[in-house]
This record gives sequence, structure tokens and C-alpha cells, in this order.
Amino acid sequence: MHEKFEAWIKAQPFYTKLIYIHGERLFIRDNGEYQIFAMEVAYHAWLVQGGDSCKAEN
Repeated sequence: MHEKFEAWIKAQPFYTKLIYIHGERLFIRDNGEYQIFAMEVAYHAWLVQGGDSCKAEN
């Protein structure tokens, strides 16, 4: 499921800004949780909204 979330994030217009701010650390997970708290929150929100059924466009 994390792979689908990461693909969804990469398709968003804000992805470039996230990578600029956090670099390659953006998708690093430790014990199943993203190290960057904003990514962990986004992941849980994504799951609540339907996970991989979310559309890439808003």
C-alpha cells in the first residue's frame, strides 16, 4: 500500500516542493512509519479517503 501512496504523492503538483524541502528522506520509513511526520499524517489521511482508489487529480 505504501508504494501506491508514494506513486500518488509523486503525481501531485506539490511533490516538487516536498522533494525540494525534504530531499530523498521524504519516503524513508522506520518501523512502518514515515520519518517525516507530515508524510505519516498524509498517508493516514490518504487511507481514510480510500487509499489507492484516490484519483491523482483533485
